[in-house]
Amino acid sequence: MTAPGTTPLINRADLCALEAAMGLKENTPSAEVIAFSIGPANVDKVLRYCLARGVNDAWRIWDEGIPIEDSYVISQIISRVARISQCSLLLCGMMSEDSCSAIVPALVAEKMSWPWVNRVISIQVLEDATGITVLQRGEKGGRLEIFCNLPTLLAFYPALSGHRYISSRRLRLAENKPIEIHNLNKLGLQPQELMDSQSPVKVVKVRQPKPRTKRTAIASQQLSGEELMWQMISGASGKKDDENLLRGEPEKLAERILNFLTEKGFYHPSKVSHKESNKGDSKKK
Repeated sequence: MTAPGTTPLINRADLCALEAAMGLKENTPSAEVIAFSIGPANVDKVLRYCLARGVNDAWRIWDEGIPIEDSYVISQIISRVARISQCSLLLCGMMSEDSCSAIVPALVAEKMSWPWVNRVISIQVLEDATGITVLQRGEKGGRLEIFCNLPTLLAFYPALSGHRYISSRRLRLAENKPIEIHNLNKLGLQPQELMDSQSPVKVVKVRQPKPRTKRTAIASQQLSGEELMWQMISGASGKKDDENLLRGEPEKLAERILNFLTEKGFYHPSKVSHKESNKGDSKKK
């Protein structure tokens, strides 16, 4: 997340992708993980966090004039980096938290002609490393298990937990590790040609969401003054009260409650009077 005027942070979805990559590295010792980001020098803070987490190398891609907000240009750069690194698995977040476009993974996969899966939760590589099993988050919390051949692109869903703690010692050691800087020429891209390319994606308008209006209770004309006051205090809606809800004087309420218990079979006046008479006889004796 590198929006102008903000401190670069790792998106939650990208952080999930980083944790998944490190999990693959722990289970596959021969695997190498490269973390890369597109942005100016202040992005190094994010890359050093990745180095402290245990990635092998960190790359930063930058050239003056790169439109960070242009999803199409960013996808072209990412696809070029993927080809140069010769990776067989590209992991990323499903969307950034500053622009929330959620279209970069699809554009990269189209450019690379790779299969891709969105809203990924967890992954598991087959023993022969010919494919990967993906667990995808479905609608209403459902889970879908999907198999993909390699190479492939996986866009991770932003989970809330499961990130490993990084000690301050590892963070300090990461400050001295090198970060490779690549400009567009080094990637084999022509800066002017890339900037002048007609992007098929264009942001038409950005606006704040409409505020939600609070629901207000509508007073019913059939309610009495006491019932209206009770409705205002309790915050209830204008619906009719439940028939089993009683209000009134204590003596009348007690009588109605006894009648209700008698009708339901919980209270028997005859048995109670019989017990009371037995108690009176025992006291006389």
